[in-house]
Formats: sequence, structure tokens, C-alpha cells
Amino acid sequence: MESDEELLALKVHRRAVRRDASELPDHITKSLSGELPEGLELLSASVAAGLRPPSPTSATYILAVRPEFAGDTLKHKIEHLLAGKSGVVRRLVDARALRFKQVDVGGLIRSVRLDGGIVSVECEISPAGSVRVKEILELLGLDAEKLARPVKRTAVQWRSS
Repeated sequence: MESDEELLALKVHRRAVRRDASELPDHITKSLSGELPEGLELLSASVAAGLRPPSPTSATYILAVRPEFAGDTLKHKIEHLLAGKSGVVRRLVDARALRFKQVDVGGLIRSVRLDGGIVSVECEISPAGSVRVKEILELLGLDAEKLARPVKRTAVQWRSS
């Protein structure tokens, strides 16, 4: 899976940041940038109010489907999912005992759009749970062989605590 943006929440000692600061001091952002793996870039760093990190409320995923799999079958799967007819997945809950449970994740999918072989899926994330990318693919009848490239998370909405 790929991602356009990630959030890293760090607890910084109060002495390192002025009380009224909205951004981290340059020496801290430079130090963080130097620790990132190759290919990652620190775009911004800010000081958040509150003691808890922000929590995600939704995420958007882009699935690039190979042309031969982006036809009527996929359209029907999307229609059924949006109509609430096919949101139940089998989720592994205990790997050792190979125990599964049925989970209805259909209500966590806000929207699904198909445009020229690109499927855009917006999902709700709450303290009660979220839908997994693997489950989205399962509901749409897709797997790695049917995708033109890796799944990409393009947006995450955050709620400040």
C-alpha cells in the first residue's frame, strides 16, 4: 500500500517548545527529517493543543483496476455494496486458533466511485472500528492480480483531541 500523507504524533518536552508556539523549532524539524527513510519527506511540523494525538475520522483509498477487471462485474459489486446488500466480511480474530467472526463493514463505507478503472473508496473510522483495505478488496471481488498498482491512501481526515 502507498500513501500520499502520513501523520506522526510525538510528545515533545515542554522546554523544547515555547508555550505559544504553533510550529516546532527548526532544529527539531531538521533532526526529524534526518531520521526519515529514503523517499519520505517531512512537509510540515506543528504543535498541537491537548495531550492526546489527533484521531482519524475517515480515509480515502484509490484502487487502480486493470482494464479487463473494471467492467460490469465490478460495477455490480459497487452497486450492491452501496445498496447495503453485501457488506459482511469474515475477519480473523485469533490467528493461533484460526478463529473468524462475521463483521458487517458496509456501514463504514461512505462512498465508492468507479471512474475509468480507478475506484475511489471513502471509509469512516471510529473508536468502534473501521474497514480494512483487504476487506474492501474482498467486497469488490478484487485482489492484487486485478490491480494495476498498489492501493494508495490519498487522504485521512483527523479530529483533534
